[in-house]
Amino acid sequence: MRHKAGKEQGMFERLRKALVESYVGAIAAGWLVAEGLVSATRIITQPITMWAAWSELPRMERSPSYRRAVPWEASLPELISSVLLLLAAFGLLRWLYWTALRNASGAAGE
Repeated sequence: MRHKAGKEQGMFERLRKALVESYVGAIAAGWLVAEGLVSATRIITQPITMWAAWSELPRMERSPSYRRAVPWEASLPELISSVLLLLAAFGLLRWLYWTALRNASGAAGE
C-alpha cells in the first residue's frame, strides 16, 4: 500500500514539474483567470441586457410576468461559473508554483 502511494505522489510530482517547465500550467492558469473575469463581467451585463431587451418588446408581446426591474437572479449561473473558474485557477497556481517556491526556498536554506 505504501509503495503505491509513493508511486502516485511521484507521478503527480513529475506532472507538476512538466507543467511548470513547459509553461503549460501558466497558460492554463491564465486562461482560467481570463474566463473567470469574463464570466464576472457577465454577472452585471447579462441581466441588464435581458432587461433592455424585454423593455423594447411591444406591449402585446410581453409576458404577464414582465417586470420593470432588472432581473438580477439571471446572473446567478454566471456568478457560480466565475467563482468556480477563479477557484480552479487559484488551486492550479497554488499547486504548480507556490509549492515549487516553498520547496526551492527550503532547499536553498539547507
